[in-house]
Amino acid sequence: MQYTVNNPDTQEGIKATNFASAGGQNSLNTESSESANNPAINISFERAEGRYKDLLQKLLREKIASAFTSRDAAAFADKILQIANSDPELNQTRNLSMEKLCDKFGIKVYKSADLKQKVSGKIFAYGTTKDIYKHDAVIISNSNEQFEHRRFVIAHELGHYLFDCIGDPQYQDESKVFCETYIHSADSHEELKERRADRFAAELLLPIARVKESYIAIAKSSDGQIFGRDYVVNQLAQYFQVKVTTIERRLKEILEDGGY
Repeated sequence: MQYTVNNPDTQEGIKATNFASAGGQNSLNTESSESANNPAINISFERAEGRYKDLLQKLLREKIASAFTSRDAAAFADKILQIANSDPELNQTRNLSMEKLCDKFGIKVYKSADLKQKVSGKIFAYGTTKDIYKHDAVIISNSNEQFEHRRFVIAHELGHYLFDCIGDPQYQDESKVFCETYIHSADSHEELKERRADRFAAELLLPIARVKESYIAIAKSSDGQIFGRDYVVNQLAQYFQVKVTTIERRLKEILEDGGY
C-alpha cells in the first residue's frame, strides 16, 4: 500500500514497513506526526484498549503530563509494566514487545530505510496522520539501525506521545499534527522532554529491579567472575535486547539516582 506525503516535518514520502507482519511485515510508503486544568482530558483515545485507555485517562486526570518530570515518567512506565505483565498478549516473552505495546495504546509501528541520516525515528499523531496512515498515531523507526536500538527508539517515541502529545492541552484540537523526531545519538538529548522520554524508555525496557537482579546473577556466575564487568554488561545487553551503550547508561542512572 503506497501513500504520498508532503514535508519531512509534517509527513513526506518514504518507504515504511509495518512491524506487525513477517518477521517482517507489510509495506507502505511515507515519511514523516476531568480536570479543569487539563482540557486534553476530552480526547477519546478510541483505538486504545481497555486498561491502557483507562491508564491514559488517569494520566490526564493527575496533572498536565507535559509537566511531568523524568521521575514521574519512570513511575508511569512502571504502571504500564504492571498492566503488561498481567496481559496474556504481552507477557509471553521475556522482554516486552514494543510494537504490541504501542498497538495497545492505539499507535501503529512501522520501520523505514528512507529516514534521513542520524534520524532514528519519528512519531506522528492527529492532523492528517489518519488520512495517510489509517491510524491516529504512528511511530516510524529507521530500519538501517540495529534492532536493539530501534526498540529503544520506539519506547522513547511512545514517551513523547504520552507526555508531549496527549499530555499537552493544545492537542485537544486533533486537527493539529503532532510530530517528534529522534536524532541519534541519545547523548544529544538535553531538553527536558528528551530526557523524560529517555528515562521513560529506560524504565520500560530496563526496569530497575530486573536489571539489579540480573546484574548480580550474571556477576556471580562462574563466567562473570572470570571475565568481569565487560562480560556482565554484554550479557545484560543480550538478555534485555538493547545496545551495550544503553546498558552502560542505565547502570550509571541506577548508581547516580536510583534509576528514576
